[in-house]
Amino acid sequence: SPPPPSPGSWAERDDDSKSGDGNTGSPDRSATLGSYAGDVELMGATIELTCHDAVALDRSWRRTMESLSGSFSEVKRVQSGVPVGGVKNDDEDDDGGAASESNGPKTPVSTAVTLIDVCARIHADMPTRGHPDVDVTYAPSIPTNSKCALELTVPLSTVSSTDGGTRGGSGWRLETSGWYVTYHDGVCTDADPSADINGVHPAQFADGSETAPGGFNSSSKGRPEMRAENGTVRVLTVEHGAIDHSFETDTTTVSGDGVWGFWQPDAHFMAQEAAAAMNAVSSARKDSEAFNAAGLSEAKDEKSLERRGAVGLDLSRVTFAFDVTAGGAVTLSAHGLTSTDIAAAIRASKPSIAVNGYPVCSSESAEVTFGADIENDGGKVLPALGETSTSVCDSSHRKRVRLTVGPDTRLVLPWGLDLGDAEAALDAGYAAFVSVGGAPFAKSEDSKSTRQVPSEVPLEFTLEACGTLRADAFDSPLARCIRGKSAVLGPALASARAAEAAKTQGSKSSEKQSAYEARVEAYVKACVAAAAEGAVSYPNGSCADVTVTTIGTDSNNQRAVYHESAARVTIEGGFKSTFVVGGYRSSNDDLDAARSLDELNAVQASPSERAAKRADAPWSDNVRLRVSQAARIRIDARDVSVDLPLSPAPVFRCGRFLVEGFVATARQATVGIPGCPPPLPLPVGRRRFGSSRHPASPPRPPVKLYTDVDVTLEHPGGCFAVASEPALMSLSQQLVRMSPPSSGHANAPGGRGGRQRRDAE
Repeated sequence: SPPPPSPGSWAERDDDSKSGDGNTGSPDRSATLGSYAGDVELMGATIELTCHDAVALDRSWRRTMESLSGSFSEVKRVQSGVPVGGVKNDDEDDDGGAASESNGPKTPVSTAVTLIDVCARIHADMPTRGHPDVDVTYAPSIPTNSKCALELTVPLSTVSSTDGGTRGGSGWRLETSGWYVTYHDGVCTDADPSADINGVHPAQFADGSETAPGGFNSSSKGRPEMRAENGTVRVLTVEHGAIDHSFETDTTTVSGDGVWGFWQPDAHFMAQEAAAAMNAVSSARKDSEAFNAAGLSEAKDEKSLERRGAVGLDLSRVTFAFDVTAGGAVTLSAHGLTSTDIAAAIRASKPSIAVNGYPVCSSESAEVTFGADIENDGGKVLPALGETSTSVCDSSHRKRVRLTVGPDTRLVLPWGLDLGDAEAALDAGYAAFVSVGGAPFAKSEDSKSTRQVPSEVPLEFTLEACGTLRADAFDSPLARCIRGKSAVLGPALASARAAEAAKTQGSKSSEKQSAYEARVEAYVKACVAAAAEGAVSYPNGSCADVTVTTIGTDSNNQRAVYHESAARVTIEGGFKSTFVVGGYRSSNDDLDAARSLDELNAVQASPSERAAKRADAPWSDNVRLRVSQAARIRIDARDVSVDLPLSPAPVFRCGRFLVEGFVATARQATVGIPGCPPPLPLPVGRRRFGSSRHPASPPRPPVKLYTDVDVTLEHPGGCFAVASEPALMSLSQQLVRMSPPSSGHANAPGGRGGRQRRDAE
């Protein structure tokens, strides 16, 4: 006789003894007929995978699953009484039973998998790589251990799914109390699953029959501890999260609380290796016969695009830090990130941006919209440099990105941040990152298809501010302190002079002493009010807004610093700017490859170079320009004002400020001089090196700004006072920190870059 059914959670929930009236044992099948539940609990599991063995492991896994599937099918056939030949008895209803099984509603099945202290690790060999023009043997601090790994640790997670009794299922949900992704650089030998330990490969004791020699921890001794020679970096932390997927709508929603991410070049390259291994597995799974015909391949690609499901976001307390290079770090944070489809739009609440630890931007809300079908709101459509005005409306090959920020948006240039130097460091770091293979992230073999894809697609970026937009530039604390004293003491001295002039001659000394004490008391109260309320009251009742930072923990003894900015630009009536870049083939590579003046002049000029030369005619008619950035711009701002400290009125104001035209940054192209020193290696992480100019290289022509714009002002005005001269001088000194230094950033190899170095020379 067959064995009784298992009493576990996989057993069918139609036990008569548990679902009847208690007396006759008749089952209540209306509620429990055909319902199944399967719960699996996995504790302390560790998955080790090497990128080099991913394809072979996947092939073995598929063979194993096919064998198990065949075994289950054979068991099911034997239990159903079907003969080996598969021929049923004549008296069996071939149509009714089969049709009812195939077309009828599927039995609802709910499955839950609980993961407790589960760890997954992927290993890869990361050798040192460098730019073709750089000799990495002379690079400093080259790691000798090339074994790296990414580790995912899951303290507690639950994966549940239910099909709801329909075909395809209703979806699944993954809920976790924590995800932790760690990057290990230079994994030690005793923690490397592919290493031979004392001449014995770990596969020889993988079954647990033998004791692993050395420091390798087998399954009987627990999880092997990851030890890295070059350090360990936590790259992702999710305190609480969930992933919900619906098969009916083909949508996936990622939700989480307390999301913290840290981008680091070495971890990015390791993730690239993991993605390449997954792509290799996906390529190995493809059926070669189904992809012989090009038409069938294109049809499958179109169907796959149609089946692309939407991915939504619902995240709170989000922070992402990007350590691009030395002197160039960016941190993005927001109270919340929401989206119904990240390919269409992403909304952020209270976002902020910091550069090298200094906050530079904050807003109440922001929304980024993607897609070529973004409405233009009736505004003027700008043509790209490679387009004509008549082909803009008919062109469908244009990427559009719109960033809309909410009210109370602030841009800040804090004291202590050289924003231009940080921009130069970010540009150099990103260029080196791309040159060593950092972008694009995933390289698929499908990109080598015969279909031609345009290399340059115009990108239209629109920035729109709803509400008030304010930008402040701050100078040194000493200057702010002096302005604070002047703002408080000036009105007090003026009223004191007026009081002294109104007094009669021959007053008693006691009256003068009491008046002096009253003036001192008024001055102290004014200072306290400025520190506590952030405003200074003048004798006529007016008030000047300031920003005050208090230092200290004792509320009774707090020291206040007057933080009124060196200049403030306010836009109250709305702001909208549009930039159109790309859309043509750049000629910079051909200009760099030229070795003589004839070859340099023979290079065909790009649309951006021709536009820059027209803007600078006739001085640039006989030279070649290497354009770094070029765009058509349109900036429309309403109710603009520029305020200086201690100024009675805005130094500049207008009802509308409209700028439209062409802007480019370029330098004169030159021919390489023989015998120049070779470029220096610029480290991108620990294991890859880009190219950087040698300090002994001959100087290049400076970068210049080429503009051909039309400026329109409506109702302009302004006020200039004698007290504005020092403020204007301080403002000009602070605005220098917004432009990149001509000699490169301060952390460039060779010690030639930096603003202080340039000033010293």
